Amino acid sequence: MTKEDKIKDIISKYFPEEDTKKQKKKSDSTREYKIFQEESKTKSASIFENLCNKYGKILPVEMSKKDKENMNNAIAILNMKTRPEYIMGFSVILLFLGVILTLLIFALTGNVLLILGAGLGTFAVFNYARNFPYALVEINRARASSETVLAVLYIVIFMRHTPNLESAVQFAAENLTGPLSYDFRKLFWDVETRKYDNIKMALDEYVLKWMDYNRPFVDSIYLIESSIFQRNEYRRLEMLDRAINRILEGSYENMLRYARELQNPIEVLYMMGIMLPVMGLVLLPIVSMFMADLVTPDSIVLLYNFLLPGVVFFVGRGILTKKPVGFPSPNIDNHPQVPKKGEFILLKNFTMKAYIPAVIFFLIFLIPFIFFLGIGVFNVPSELSVYLSFLPVIALSGSIIIYCKLILKDRWYIRDTIMQIESSFGDAIFQLGNRLSDGLPAEIAIEKVSETLKKSSIEGLFTLIIHNIKKLGMDLDNAIFNPKDGASNYYPSPLIKSILRILIQSAKKSSEIASVSMINIARYLSDIHNIDQKIKDVFSETLSSMKFQAAFLTPIVCGIVVGLTSMIVIILTMLTSKITEMAALSEEFGGLGLGTAFISGFFAMKNALPLHIFQIVVAFYMIEVSVLISYLLSQLESSGDYMSFAYSTVQILMIAAIMYLIVSFVTTFIFAGMSRTVVTIGSGIGAY
Repeated sequence: MTKEDKIKDIISKYFPEEDTKKQKKKSDSTREYKIFQEESKTKSASIFENLCNKYGKILPVEMSKKDKENMNNAIAILNMKTRPEYIMGFSVILLFLGVILTLLIFALTGNVLLILGAGLGTFAVFNYARNFPYALVEINRARASSETVLAVLYIVIFMRHTPNLESAVQFAAENLTGPLSYDFRKLFWDVETRKYDNIKMALDEYVLKWMDYNRPFVDSIYLIESSIFQRNEYRRLEMLDRAINRILEGSYENMLRYARELQNPIEVLYMMGIMLPVMGLVLLPIVSMFMADLVTPDSIVLLYNFLLPGVVFFVGRGILTKKPVGFPSPNIDNHPQVPKKGEFILLKNFTMKAYIPAVIFFLIFLIPFIFFLGIGVFNVPSELSVYLSFLPVIALSGSIIIYCKLILKDRWYIRDTIMQIESSFGDAIFQLGNRLSDGLPAEIAIEKVSETLKKSSIEGLFTLIIHNIKKLGMDLDNAIFNPKDGASNYYPSPLIKSILRILIQSAKKSSEIASVSMINIARYLSDIHNIDQKIKDVFSETLSSMKFQAAFLTPIVCGIVVGLTSMIVIILTMLTSKITEMAALSEEFGGLGLGTAFISGFFAMKNALPLHIFQIVVAFYMIEVSVLISYLLSQLESSGDYMSFAYSTVQILMIAAIMYLIVSFVTTFIFAGMSRTVVTIGSGIGAY
């Protein structure tokens, strides 16, 4: 028995209460670590993990050694409790079910397009399930990457007045809200469980994962660590400044490279996935006459309203996953004046689900269309068929716009105000630092600065802090961070909260330290704001092009396609009617009528795609394209912000829907009138 074992035996024998405490602490630590692991999982990862463990276990499939190692690494990053064999087995089961579904469609319909769509969908689902952990790792890494600038900023800000790496990383973990926060918290678990001896070793091992993905972040962390060993204070602060400059310059360089590489993929995606399919719609009515068994309404809906938008979405999301570091937007879901997610304030103390008015609007316009459909208005192709089929288009586009506007109603102004405060917070903090340099307490300095910021967006924050101090008798800490009445509840910005927390901590030491901290923070914020503006300038051309294509070009082309198709269908319908009349007259006067009968059969308009269905398919495709491009735009501007997505959708879809309806109406009216004139003149010449 070793000396340590003898000591443990003596403690357990003569001091059992100490041994019990130690065991309880170990048990609690294990329990808390399990809770932490569960919290760090995304919802989608948990669902996928449960499916693999439940169904993939039935048919485990072995993988190659290299693939298994890569999959195990992805599983470890996601904290999933499953095995690569189960993931592959679950993917194979999905493939098997997809093949059965494809064969069933073949047996019931025999439609080639439906079978092809089902086959492609089966392969896509199998490939998606097999690579799901890798895709989720990329998504989490992209989300974490958007926080690397703030992470370096928080660590540097803290270490300027307290050169302690462990406390600085902990401060960053407390203020970050995304995946990087979980990563930093896990570093402390790894140190506590003795996987690493100290936080520096844990951090060194962690940044190696970012070596090939975000080198500026790695360099910044190494510079921060090196600053600890500097004996000269000036040299230490200089290295911290270099760490900030490195992450900012690297972010700008990565964004500039990404913006240059983005131009071609976006143009190819738009032309191949949107414009060419739209132009191909012109041929559908004619093709449907000659290939009625192949080109059915069901297959057209499947192709244009499901498969093509799905391809555009996944390809577009693949482009977005390569986007480098960005700057996260504020999350106002916990703001006291904001209703629950998906709701809006109808009256003063009454909220309503946003989808309820949207559904009511949808039904108001859809029910008349169903009524006209039931009485057979659409049996004969005409301009009226196109005009009445606008009803479901108005219903869908209008309901989407209403829903988005309602969820923005009580949120967008607050979000916009907070973002304005963030952009001007550096100037306010600089003034605060100058006031603190005069030796004033932080409370008085904030009041003095508030007086000089009248009618600015940041005045409300400082005024609320002073109100809590004077009227409610709170100290500075509670005036800002009180769970019920704290000013930070009304300004839920991680950046603002962390800076105010630094203000409180540094002010406890001295006004001079607080002054130096605030002035340096102001300089860092100014640098971040400049880089943010440069990044927006880099993307401005691409974003403007995408907005123009979605709001104007696509709906105009779709509207012209509807007008041309209306002309073709009406001409062919009238020609079929005239030829049928000629055939009847020929037979009546003793003619054989073989030629006219043959031509009448050749123009079999009963097999053609109905005009109202064609218009709805085109319009729904245009709506889907507008929403998809809105999604791409919002993710390029501010990743992961659903409010930006809703705002872009309202802006683009409203213009696109109006443009489409106007162009479709005008072109249909003009071309349909021309078609009737042409057929009438042709009939007159033939009669003459």
